[in-house]
Amino acid sequence: MSNLVRNHHAKGRAGRSNPCLGFLASTLSAAVARNGYYIASAWILVDRGYATAGVATFLAIVSVVEFIASPLAGVAADRFDRRCLNVAADLSRFLVMLATACALLYMDVFVIICLSAALFSFCDRVALTSSQSMIP
Repeated sequence: MSNLVRNHHAKGRAGRSNPCLGFLASTLSAAVARNGYYIASAWILVDRGYATAGVATFLAIVSVVEFIASPLAGVAADRFDRRCLNVAADLSRFLVMLATACALLYMDVFVIICLSAALFSFCDRVALTSSQSMIP
């Protein structure tokens, strides 16, 4: 390929956005939110006096729900548009976190954290599976 052709193609790409950067930014924000949710939930349980048994129950619920949700998320990623599924799962995770924060003011902490862990883990597994299935 001549230098003229290379320069022409290089100039054409400069104005376009890189979809890889958007995907990496989405993955980074999802990882920060996921880890922040788990750490904050564990701290809340320890702060309210549920100690190691409460945290162990919380993590067991997360693991069991993710184990059960993995095949369901795979089927959903194959059947539906993966980008829309990823966005829907991310929005669902946000809504679960918001509802958990509001419910902590009025209800028992352990029940709310365990219920939100189940919902959040399901949405998280769907989001992870759909984002991984978008990689060519």
